[in-house]
Amino acid sequence: MSVTLHLASHTTFHDLIAMEEEIEDLLMEEEEILNAVKKKNEFKDILKKLYEEYVMPPQPPT
Repeated sequence: MSVTLHLASHTTFHDLIAMEEEIEDLLMEEEEILNAVKKKNEFKDILKKLYEEYVMPPQPPT
């Protein structure tokens, strides 16, 4: 059986692993937010085109 006299090194290792997992989670959340914003902007563009095509009256030539 292997035993270390420095418990701090053991807990520090686990703390580093936990921190790495948290950072990965945050990066994934950021990516999800950016994808949602992109989809929202694409949806707004589609709605604008549909509005201009079907709702706005044609402008008379100037």
